[in-house]
Amino acid sequence: MVNQLLILGVPLLAVWYMKSDVRKLFSLKLPSVKSALGGGLLCGGAGVLILGKGKQVNVSEQDSSVFN
Repeated sequence: MVNQLLILGVPLLAVWYMKSDVRKLFSLKLPSVKSALGGGLLCGGAGVLILGKGKQVNVSEQDSSVFN
């Protein structure tokens, strides 16, 4: 919880200290379709890698007769 407050609080404190316009400084725009698809592919690929990581089998754990 403290980390989340720091992630949000430090930039807002910096904006307040600099007396900047929050809307101008943190202007968020919708991504293009191409960027959104690329982000989706990256997230999907990372998810597949994470899910596949638990199913790996070490060679030393396999039956040694397979390699003879």
